Amino acid sequence: MIILFALLCITSSCDFNLGGGNKKSAYVSLDMTIYYENSAGENLLDTNTDGHYSQEDMEIYYEQNGEAIRVDDGYLLTGDSNGKQYLVLWPDTTQVSEITTTYLKLSEVDIDTIQADVEVKVGFTVVGNVWYNGELVVEEGEEFRIFTIVK
Repeated sequence: MIILFALLCITSSCDFNLGGGNKKSAYVSLDMTIYYENSAGENLLDTNTDGHYSQEDMEIYYEQNGEAIRVDDGYLLTGDSNGKQYLVLWPDTTQVSEITTTYLKLSEVDIDTIQADVEVKVGFTVVGNVWYNGELVVEEGEEFRIFTIVK
C-alpha cells in the first residue's frame, strides 16, 4: 500500500511540458497494428484460412548499421473482440531521430519491409510516418497506426 501511495505521489507530481508552453500528460504509443487479408477479404492470420501465415514462421529483424539483427520480442499476434487476428509490431527505437527499418518475415517466401520515422524527444519517443514495402500507410500525426495489408 505504501508503494502504491508513493507511485501515486510521484506520477501526480510529474510535469510534462511537450513544447509551446502547453503542459499535458502524455501517452505515447509506438506500436503498429497490422491486419493481413487475401484478395477475398479473408484474414491471413486466422489458422482456418487457406494459405494463412503461421506464428512459427514469423521472424522480425531490425536493420542496425546496415545489418539485419533478429529480435525475439518485436511483435505480438492477438485478436480483437470480433475474433479477427492481427499483428502488433514495435519499430526499432534504438536509432535516434531517423527512419528505422524493420524486416518482417511472414513465411519462407514472404519478407516485407516496414520503415518508421522515429524521433526521440526529451522524455519520450514518437513515431511519425510509416511505410510498408515503400508505400506510405500511416501519416505523421495520425492518432493510431492501424492498417490492412492485402496479399
